[in-house]
Amino acid sequence: MNEMNGITKFSIRYTIYCASMSSIAGVSNAVGDINEPTKYLDLFCEGFTNHIPFGLAINLIYPLTLPYFRKTNHYRLYSNLLTFGAIAVMYVLHSVSGTQNPEELVAVNGVVALTLVNADVSLTKKKNLEERLKN
Repeated sequence: MNEMNGITKFSIRYTIYCASMSSIAGVSNAVGDINEPTKYLDLFCEGFTNHIPFGLAINLIYPLTLPYFRKTNHYRLYSNLLTFGAIAVMYVLHSVSGTQNPEELVAVNGVVALTLVNADVSLTKKKNLEERLKN
């Protein structure tokens, strides 16, 4: 029963994270063409709907790979390389899918993703250091 609780919590957090990143993508796509404010809602919806399936697919990679990276001496390097790879894949996917402003969309999401990954690395390293100091 406890495993199901963990899966449910993960699913809720994962869905909220993907929806948040897709909202950021929608705003980034809309702001990329600020000269035409009448198209803002259309561009937001385009960015959001194009990003959510890609985000759901790509963000499944992180929980599968980061635990392996934590065991290495180059956790930050591997995590950042994974994130840059995900940013590149997202750019290609958005360009191919016809998103109007893929550069702006991916740039903002990339900064957010890199910030979150590096925060996770820092917190993990701090926790590991505290555990080692206790022993």
